[in-house]
Amino acid sequence: MTKCIGIVSYLPSDKKLRGRRWDKLINLLYTCNKLFKLDVIIESQCWSYFEISVIKSYFNNVTIYYNQDKLGIVGARKRLREHFLASNYDVIIMLDDDCEIKGTKE
Repeated sequence: MTKCIGIVSYLPSDKKLRGRRWDKLINLLYTCNKLFKLDVIIESQCWSYFEISVIKSYFNNVTIYYNQDKLGIVGARKRLREHFLASNYDVIIMLDDDCEIKGTKE
């Protein structure tokens, strides 16, 4: 059974909020890699090309689907689900970019 993690991400235009949201996303990706070592699919909204390139350079197990427009949470989850159904994955664990995973492998 092939598993992946799906993340819905929206980065607001306000610089402070964007920075905090970005930091949470980076922490989430590091935690997911450390604990699960699964591929990650991100449905990104309103990201810059710089942010996409940063993720691609630090995380080689991440696929980013870019949306310049704001889809809203329901629209983004629907789009992420469509990408999942078109993939070879059997199971997806869906997360929002601002969630936190606490704990260890033990």
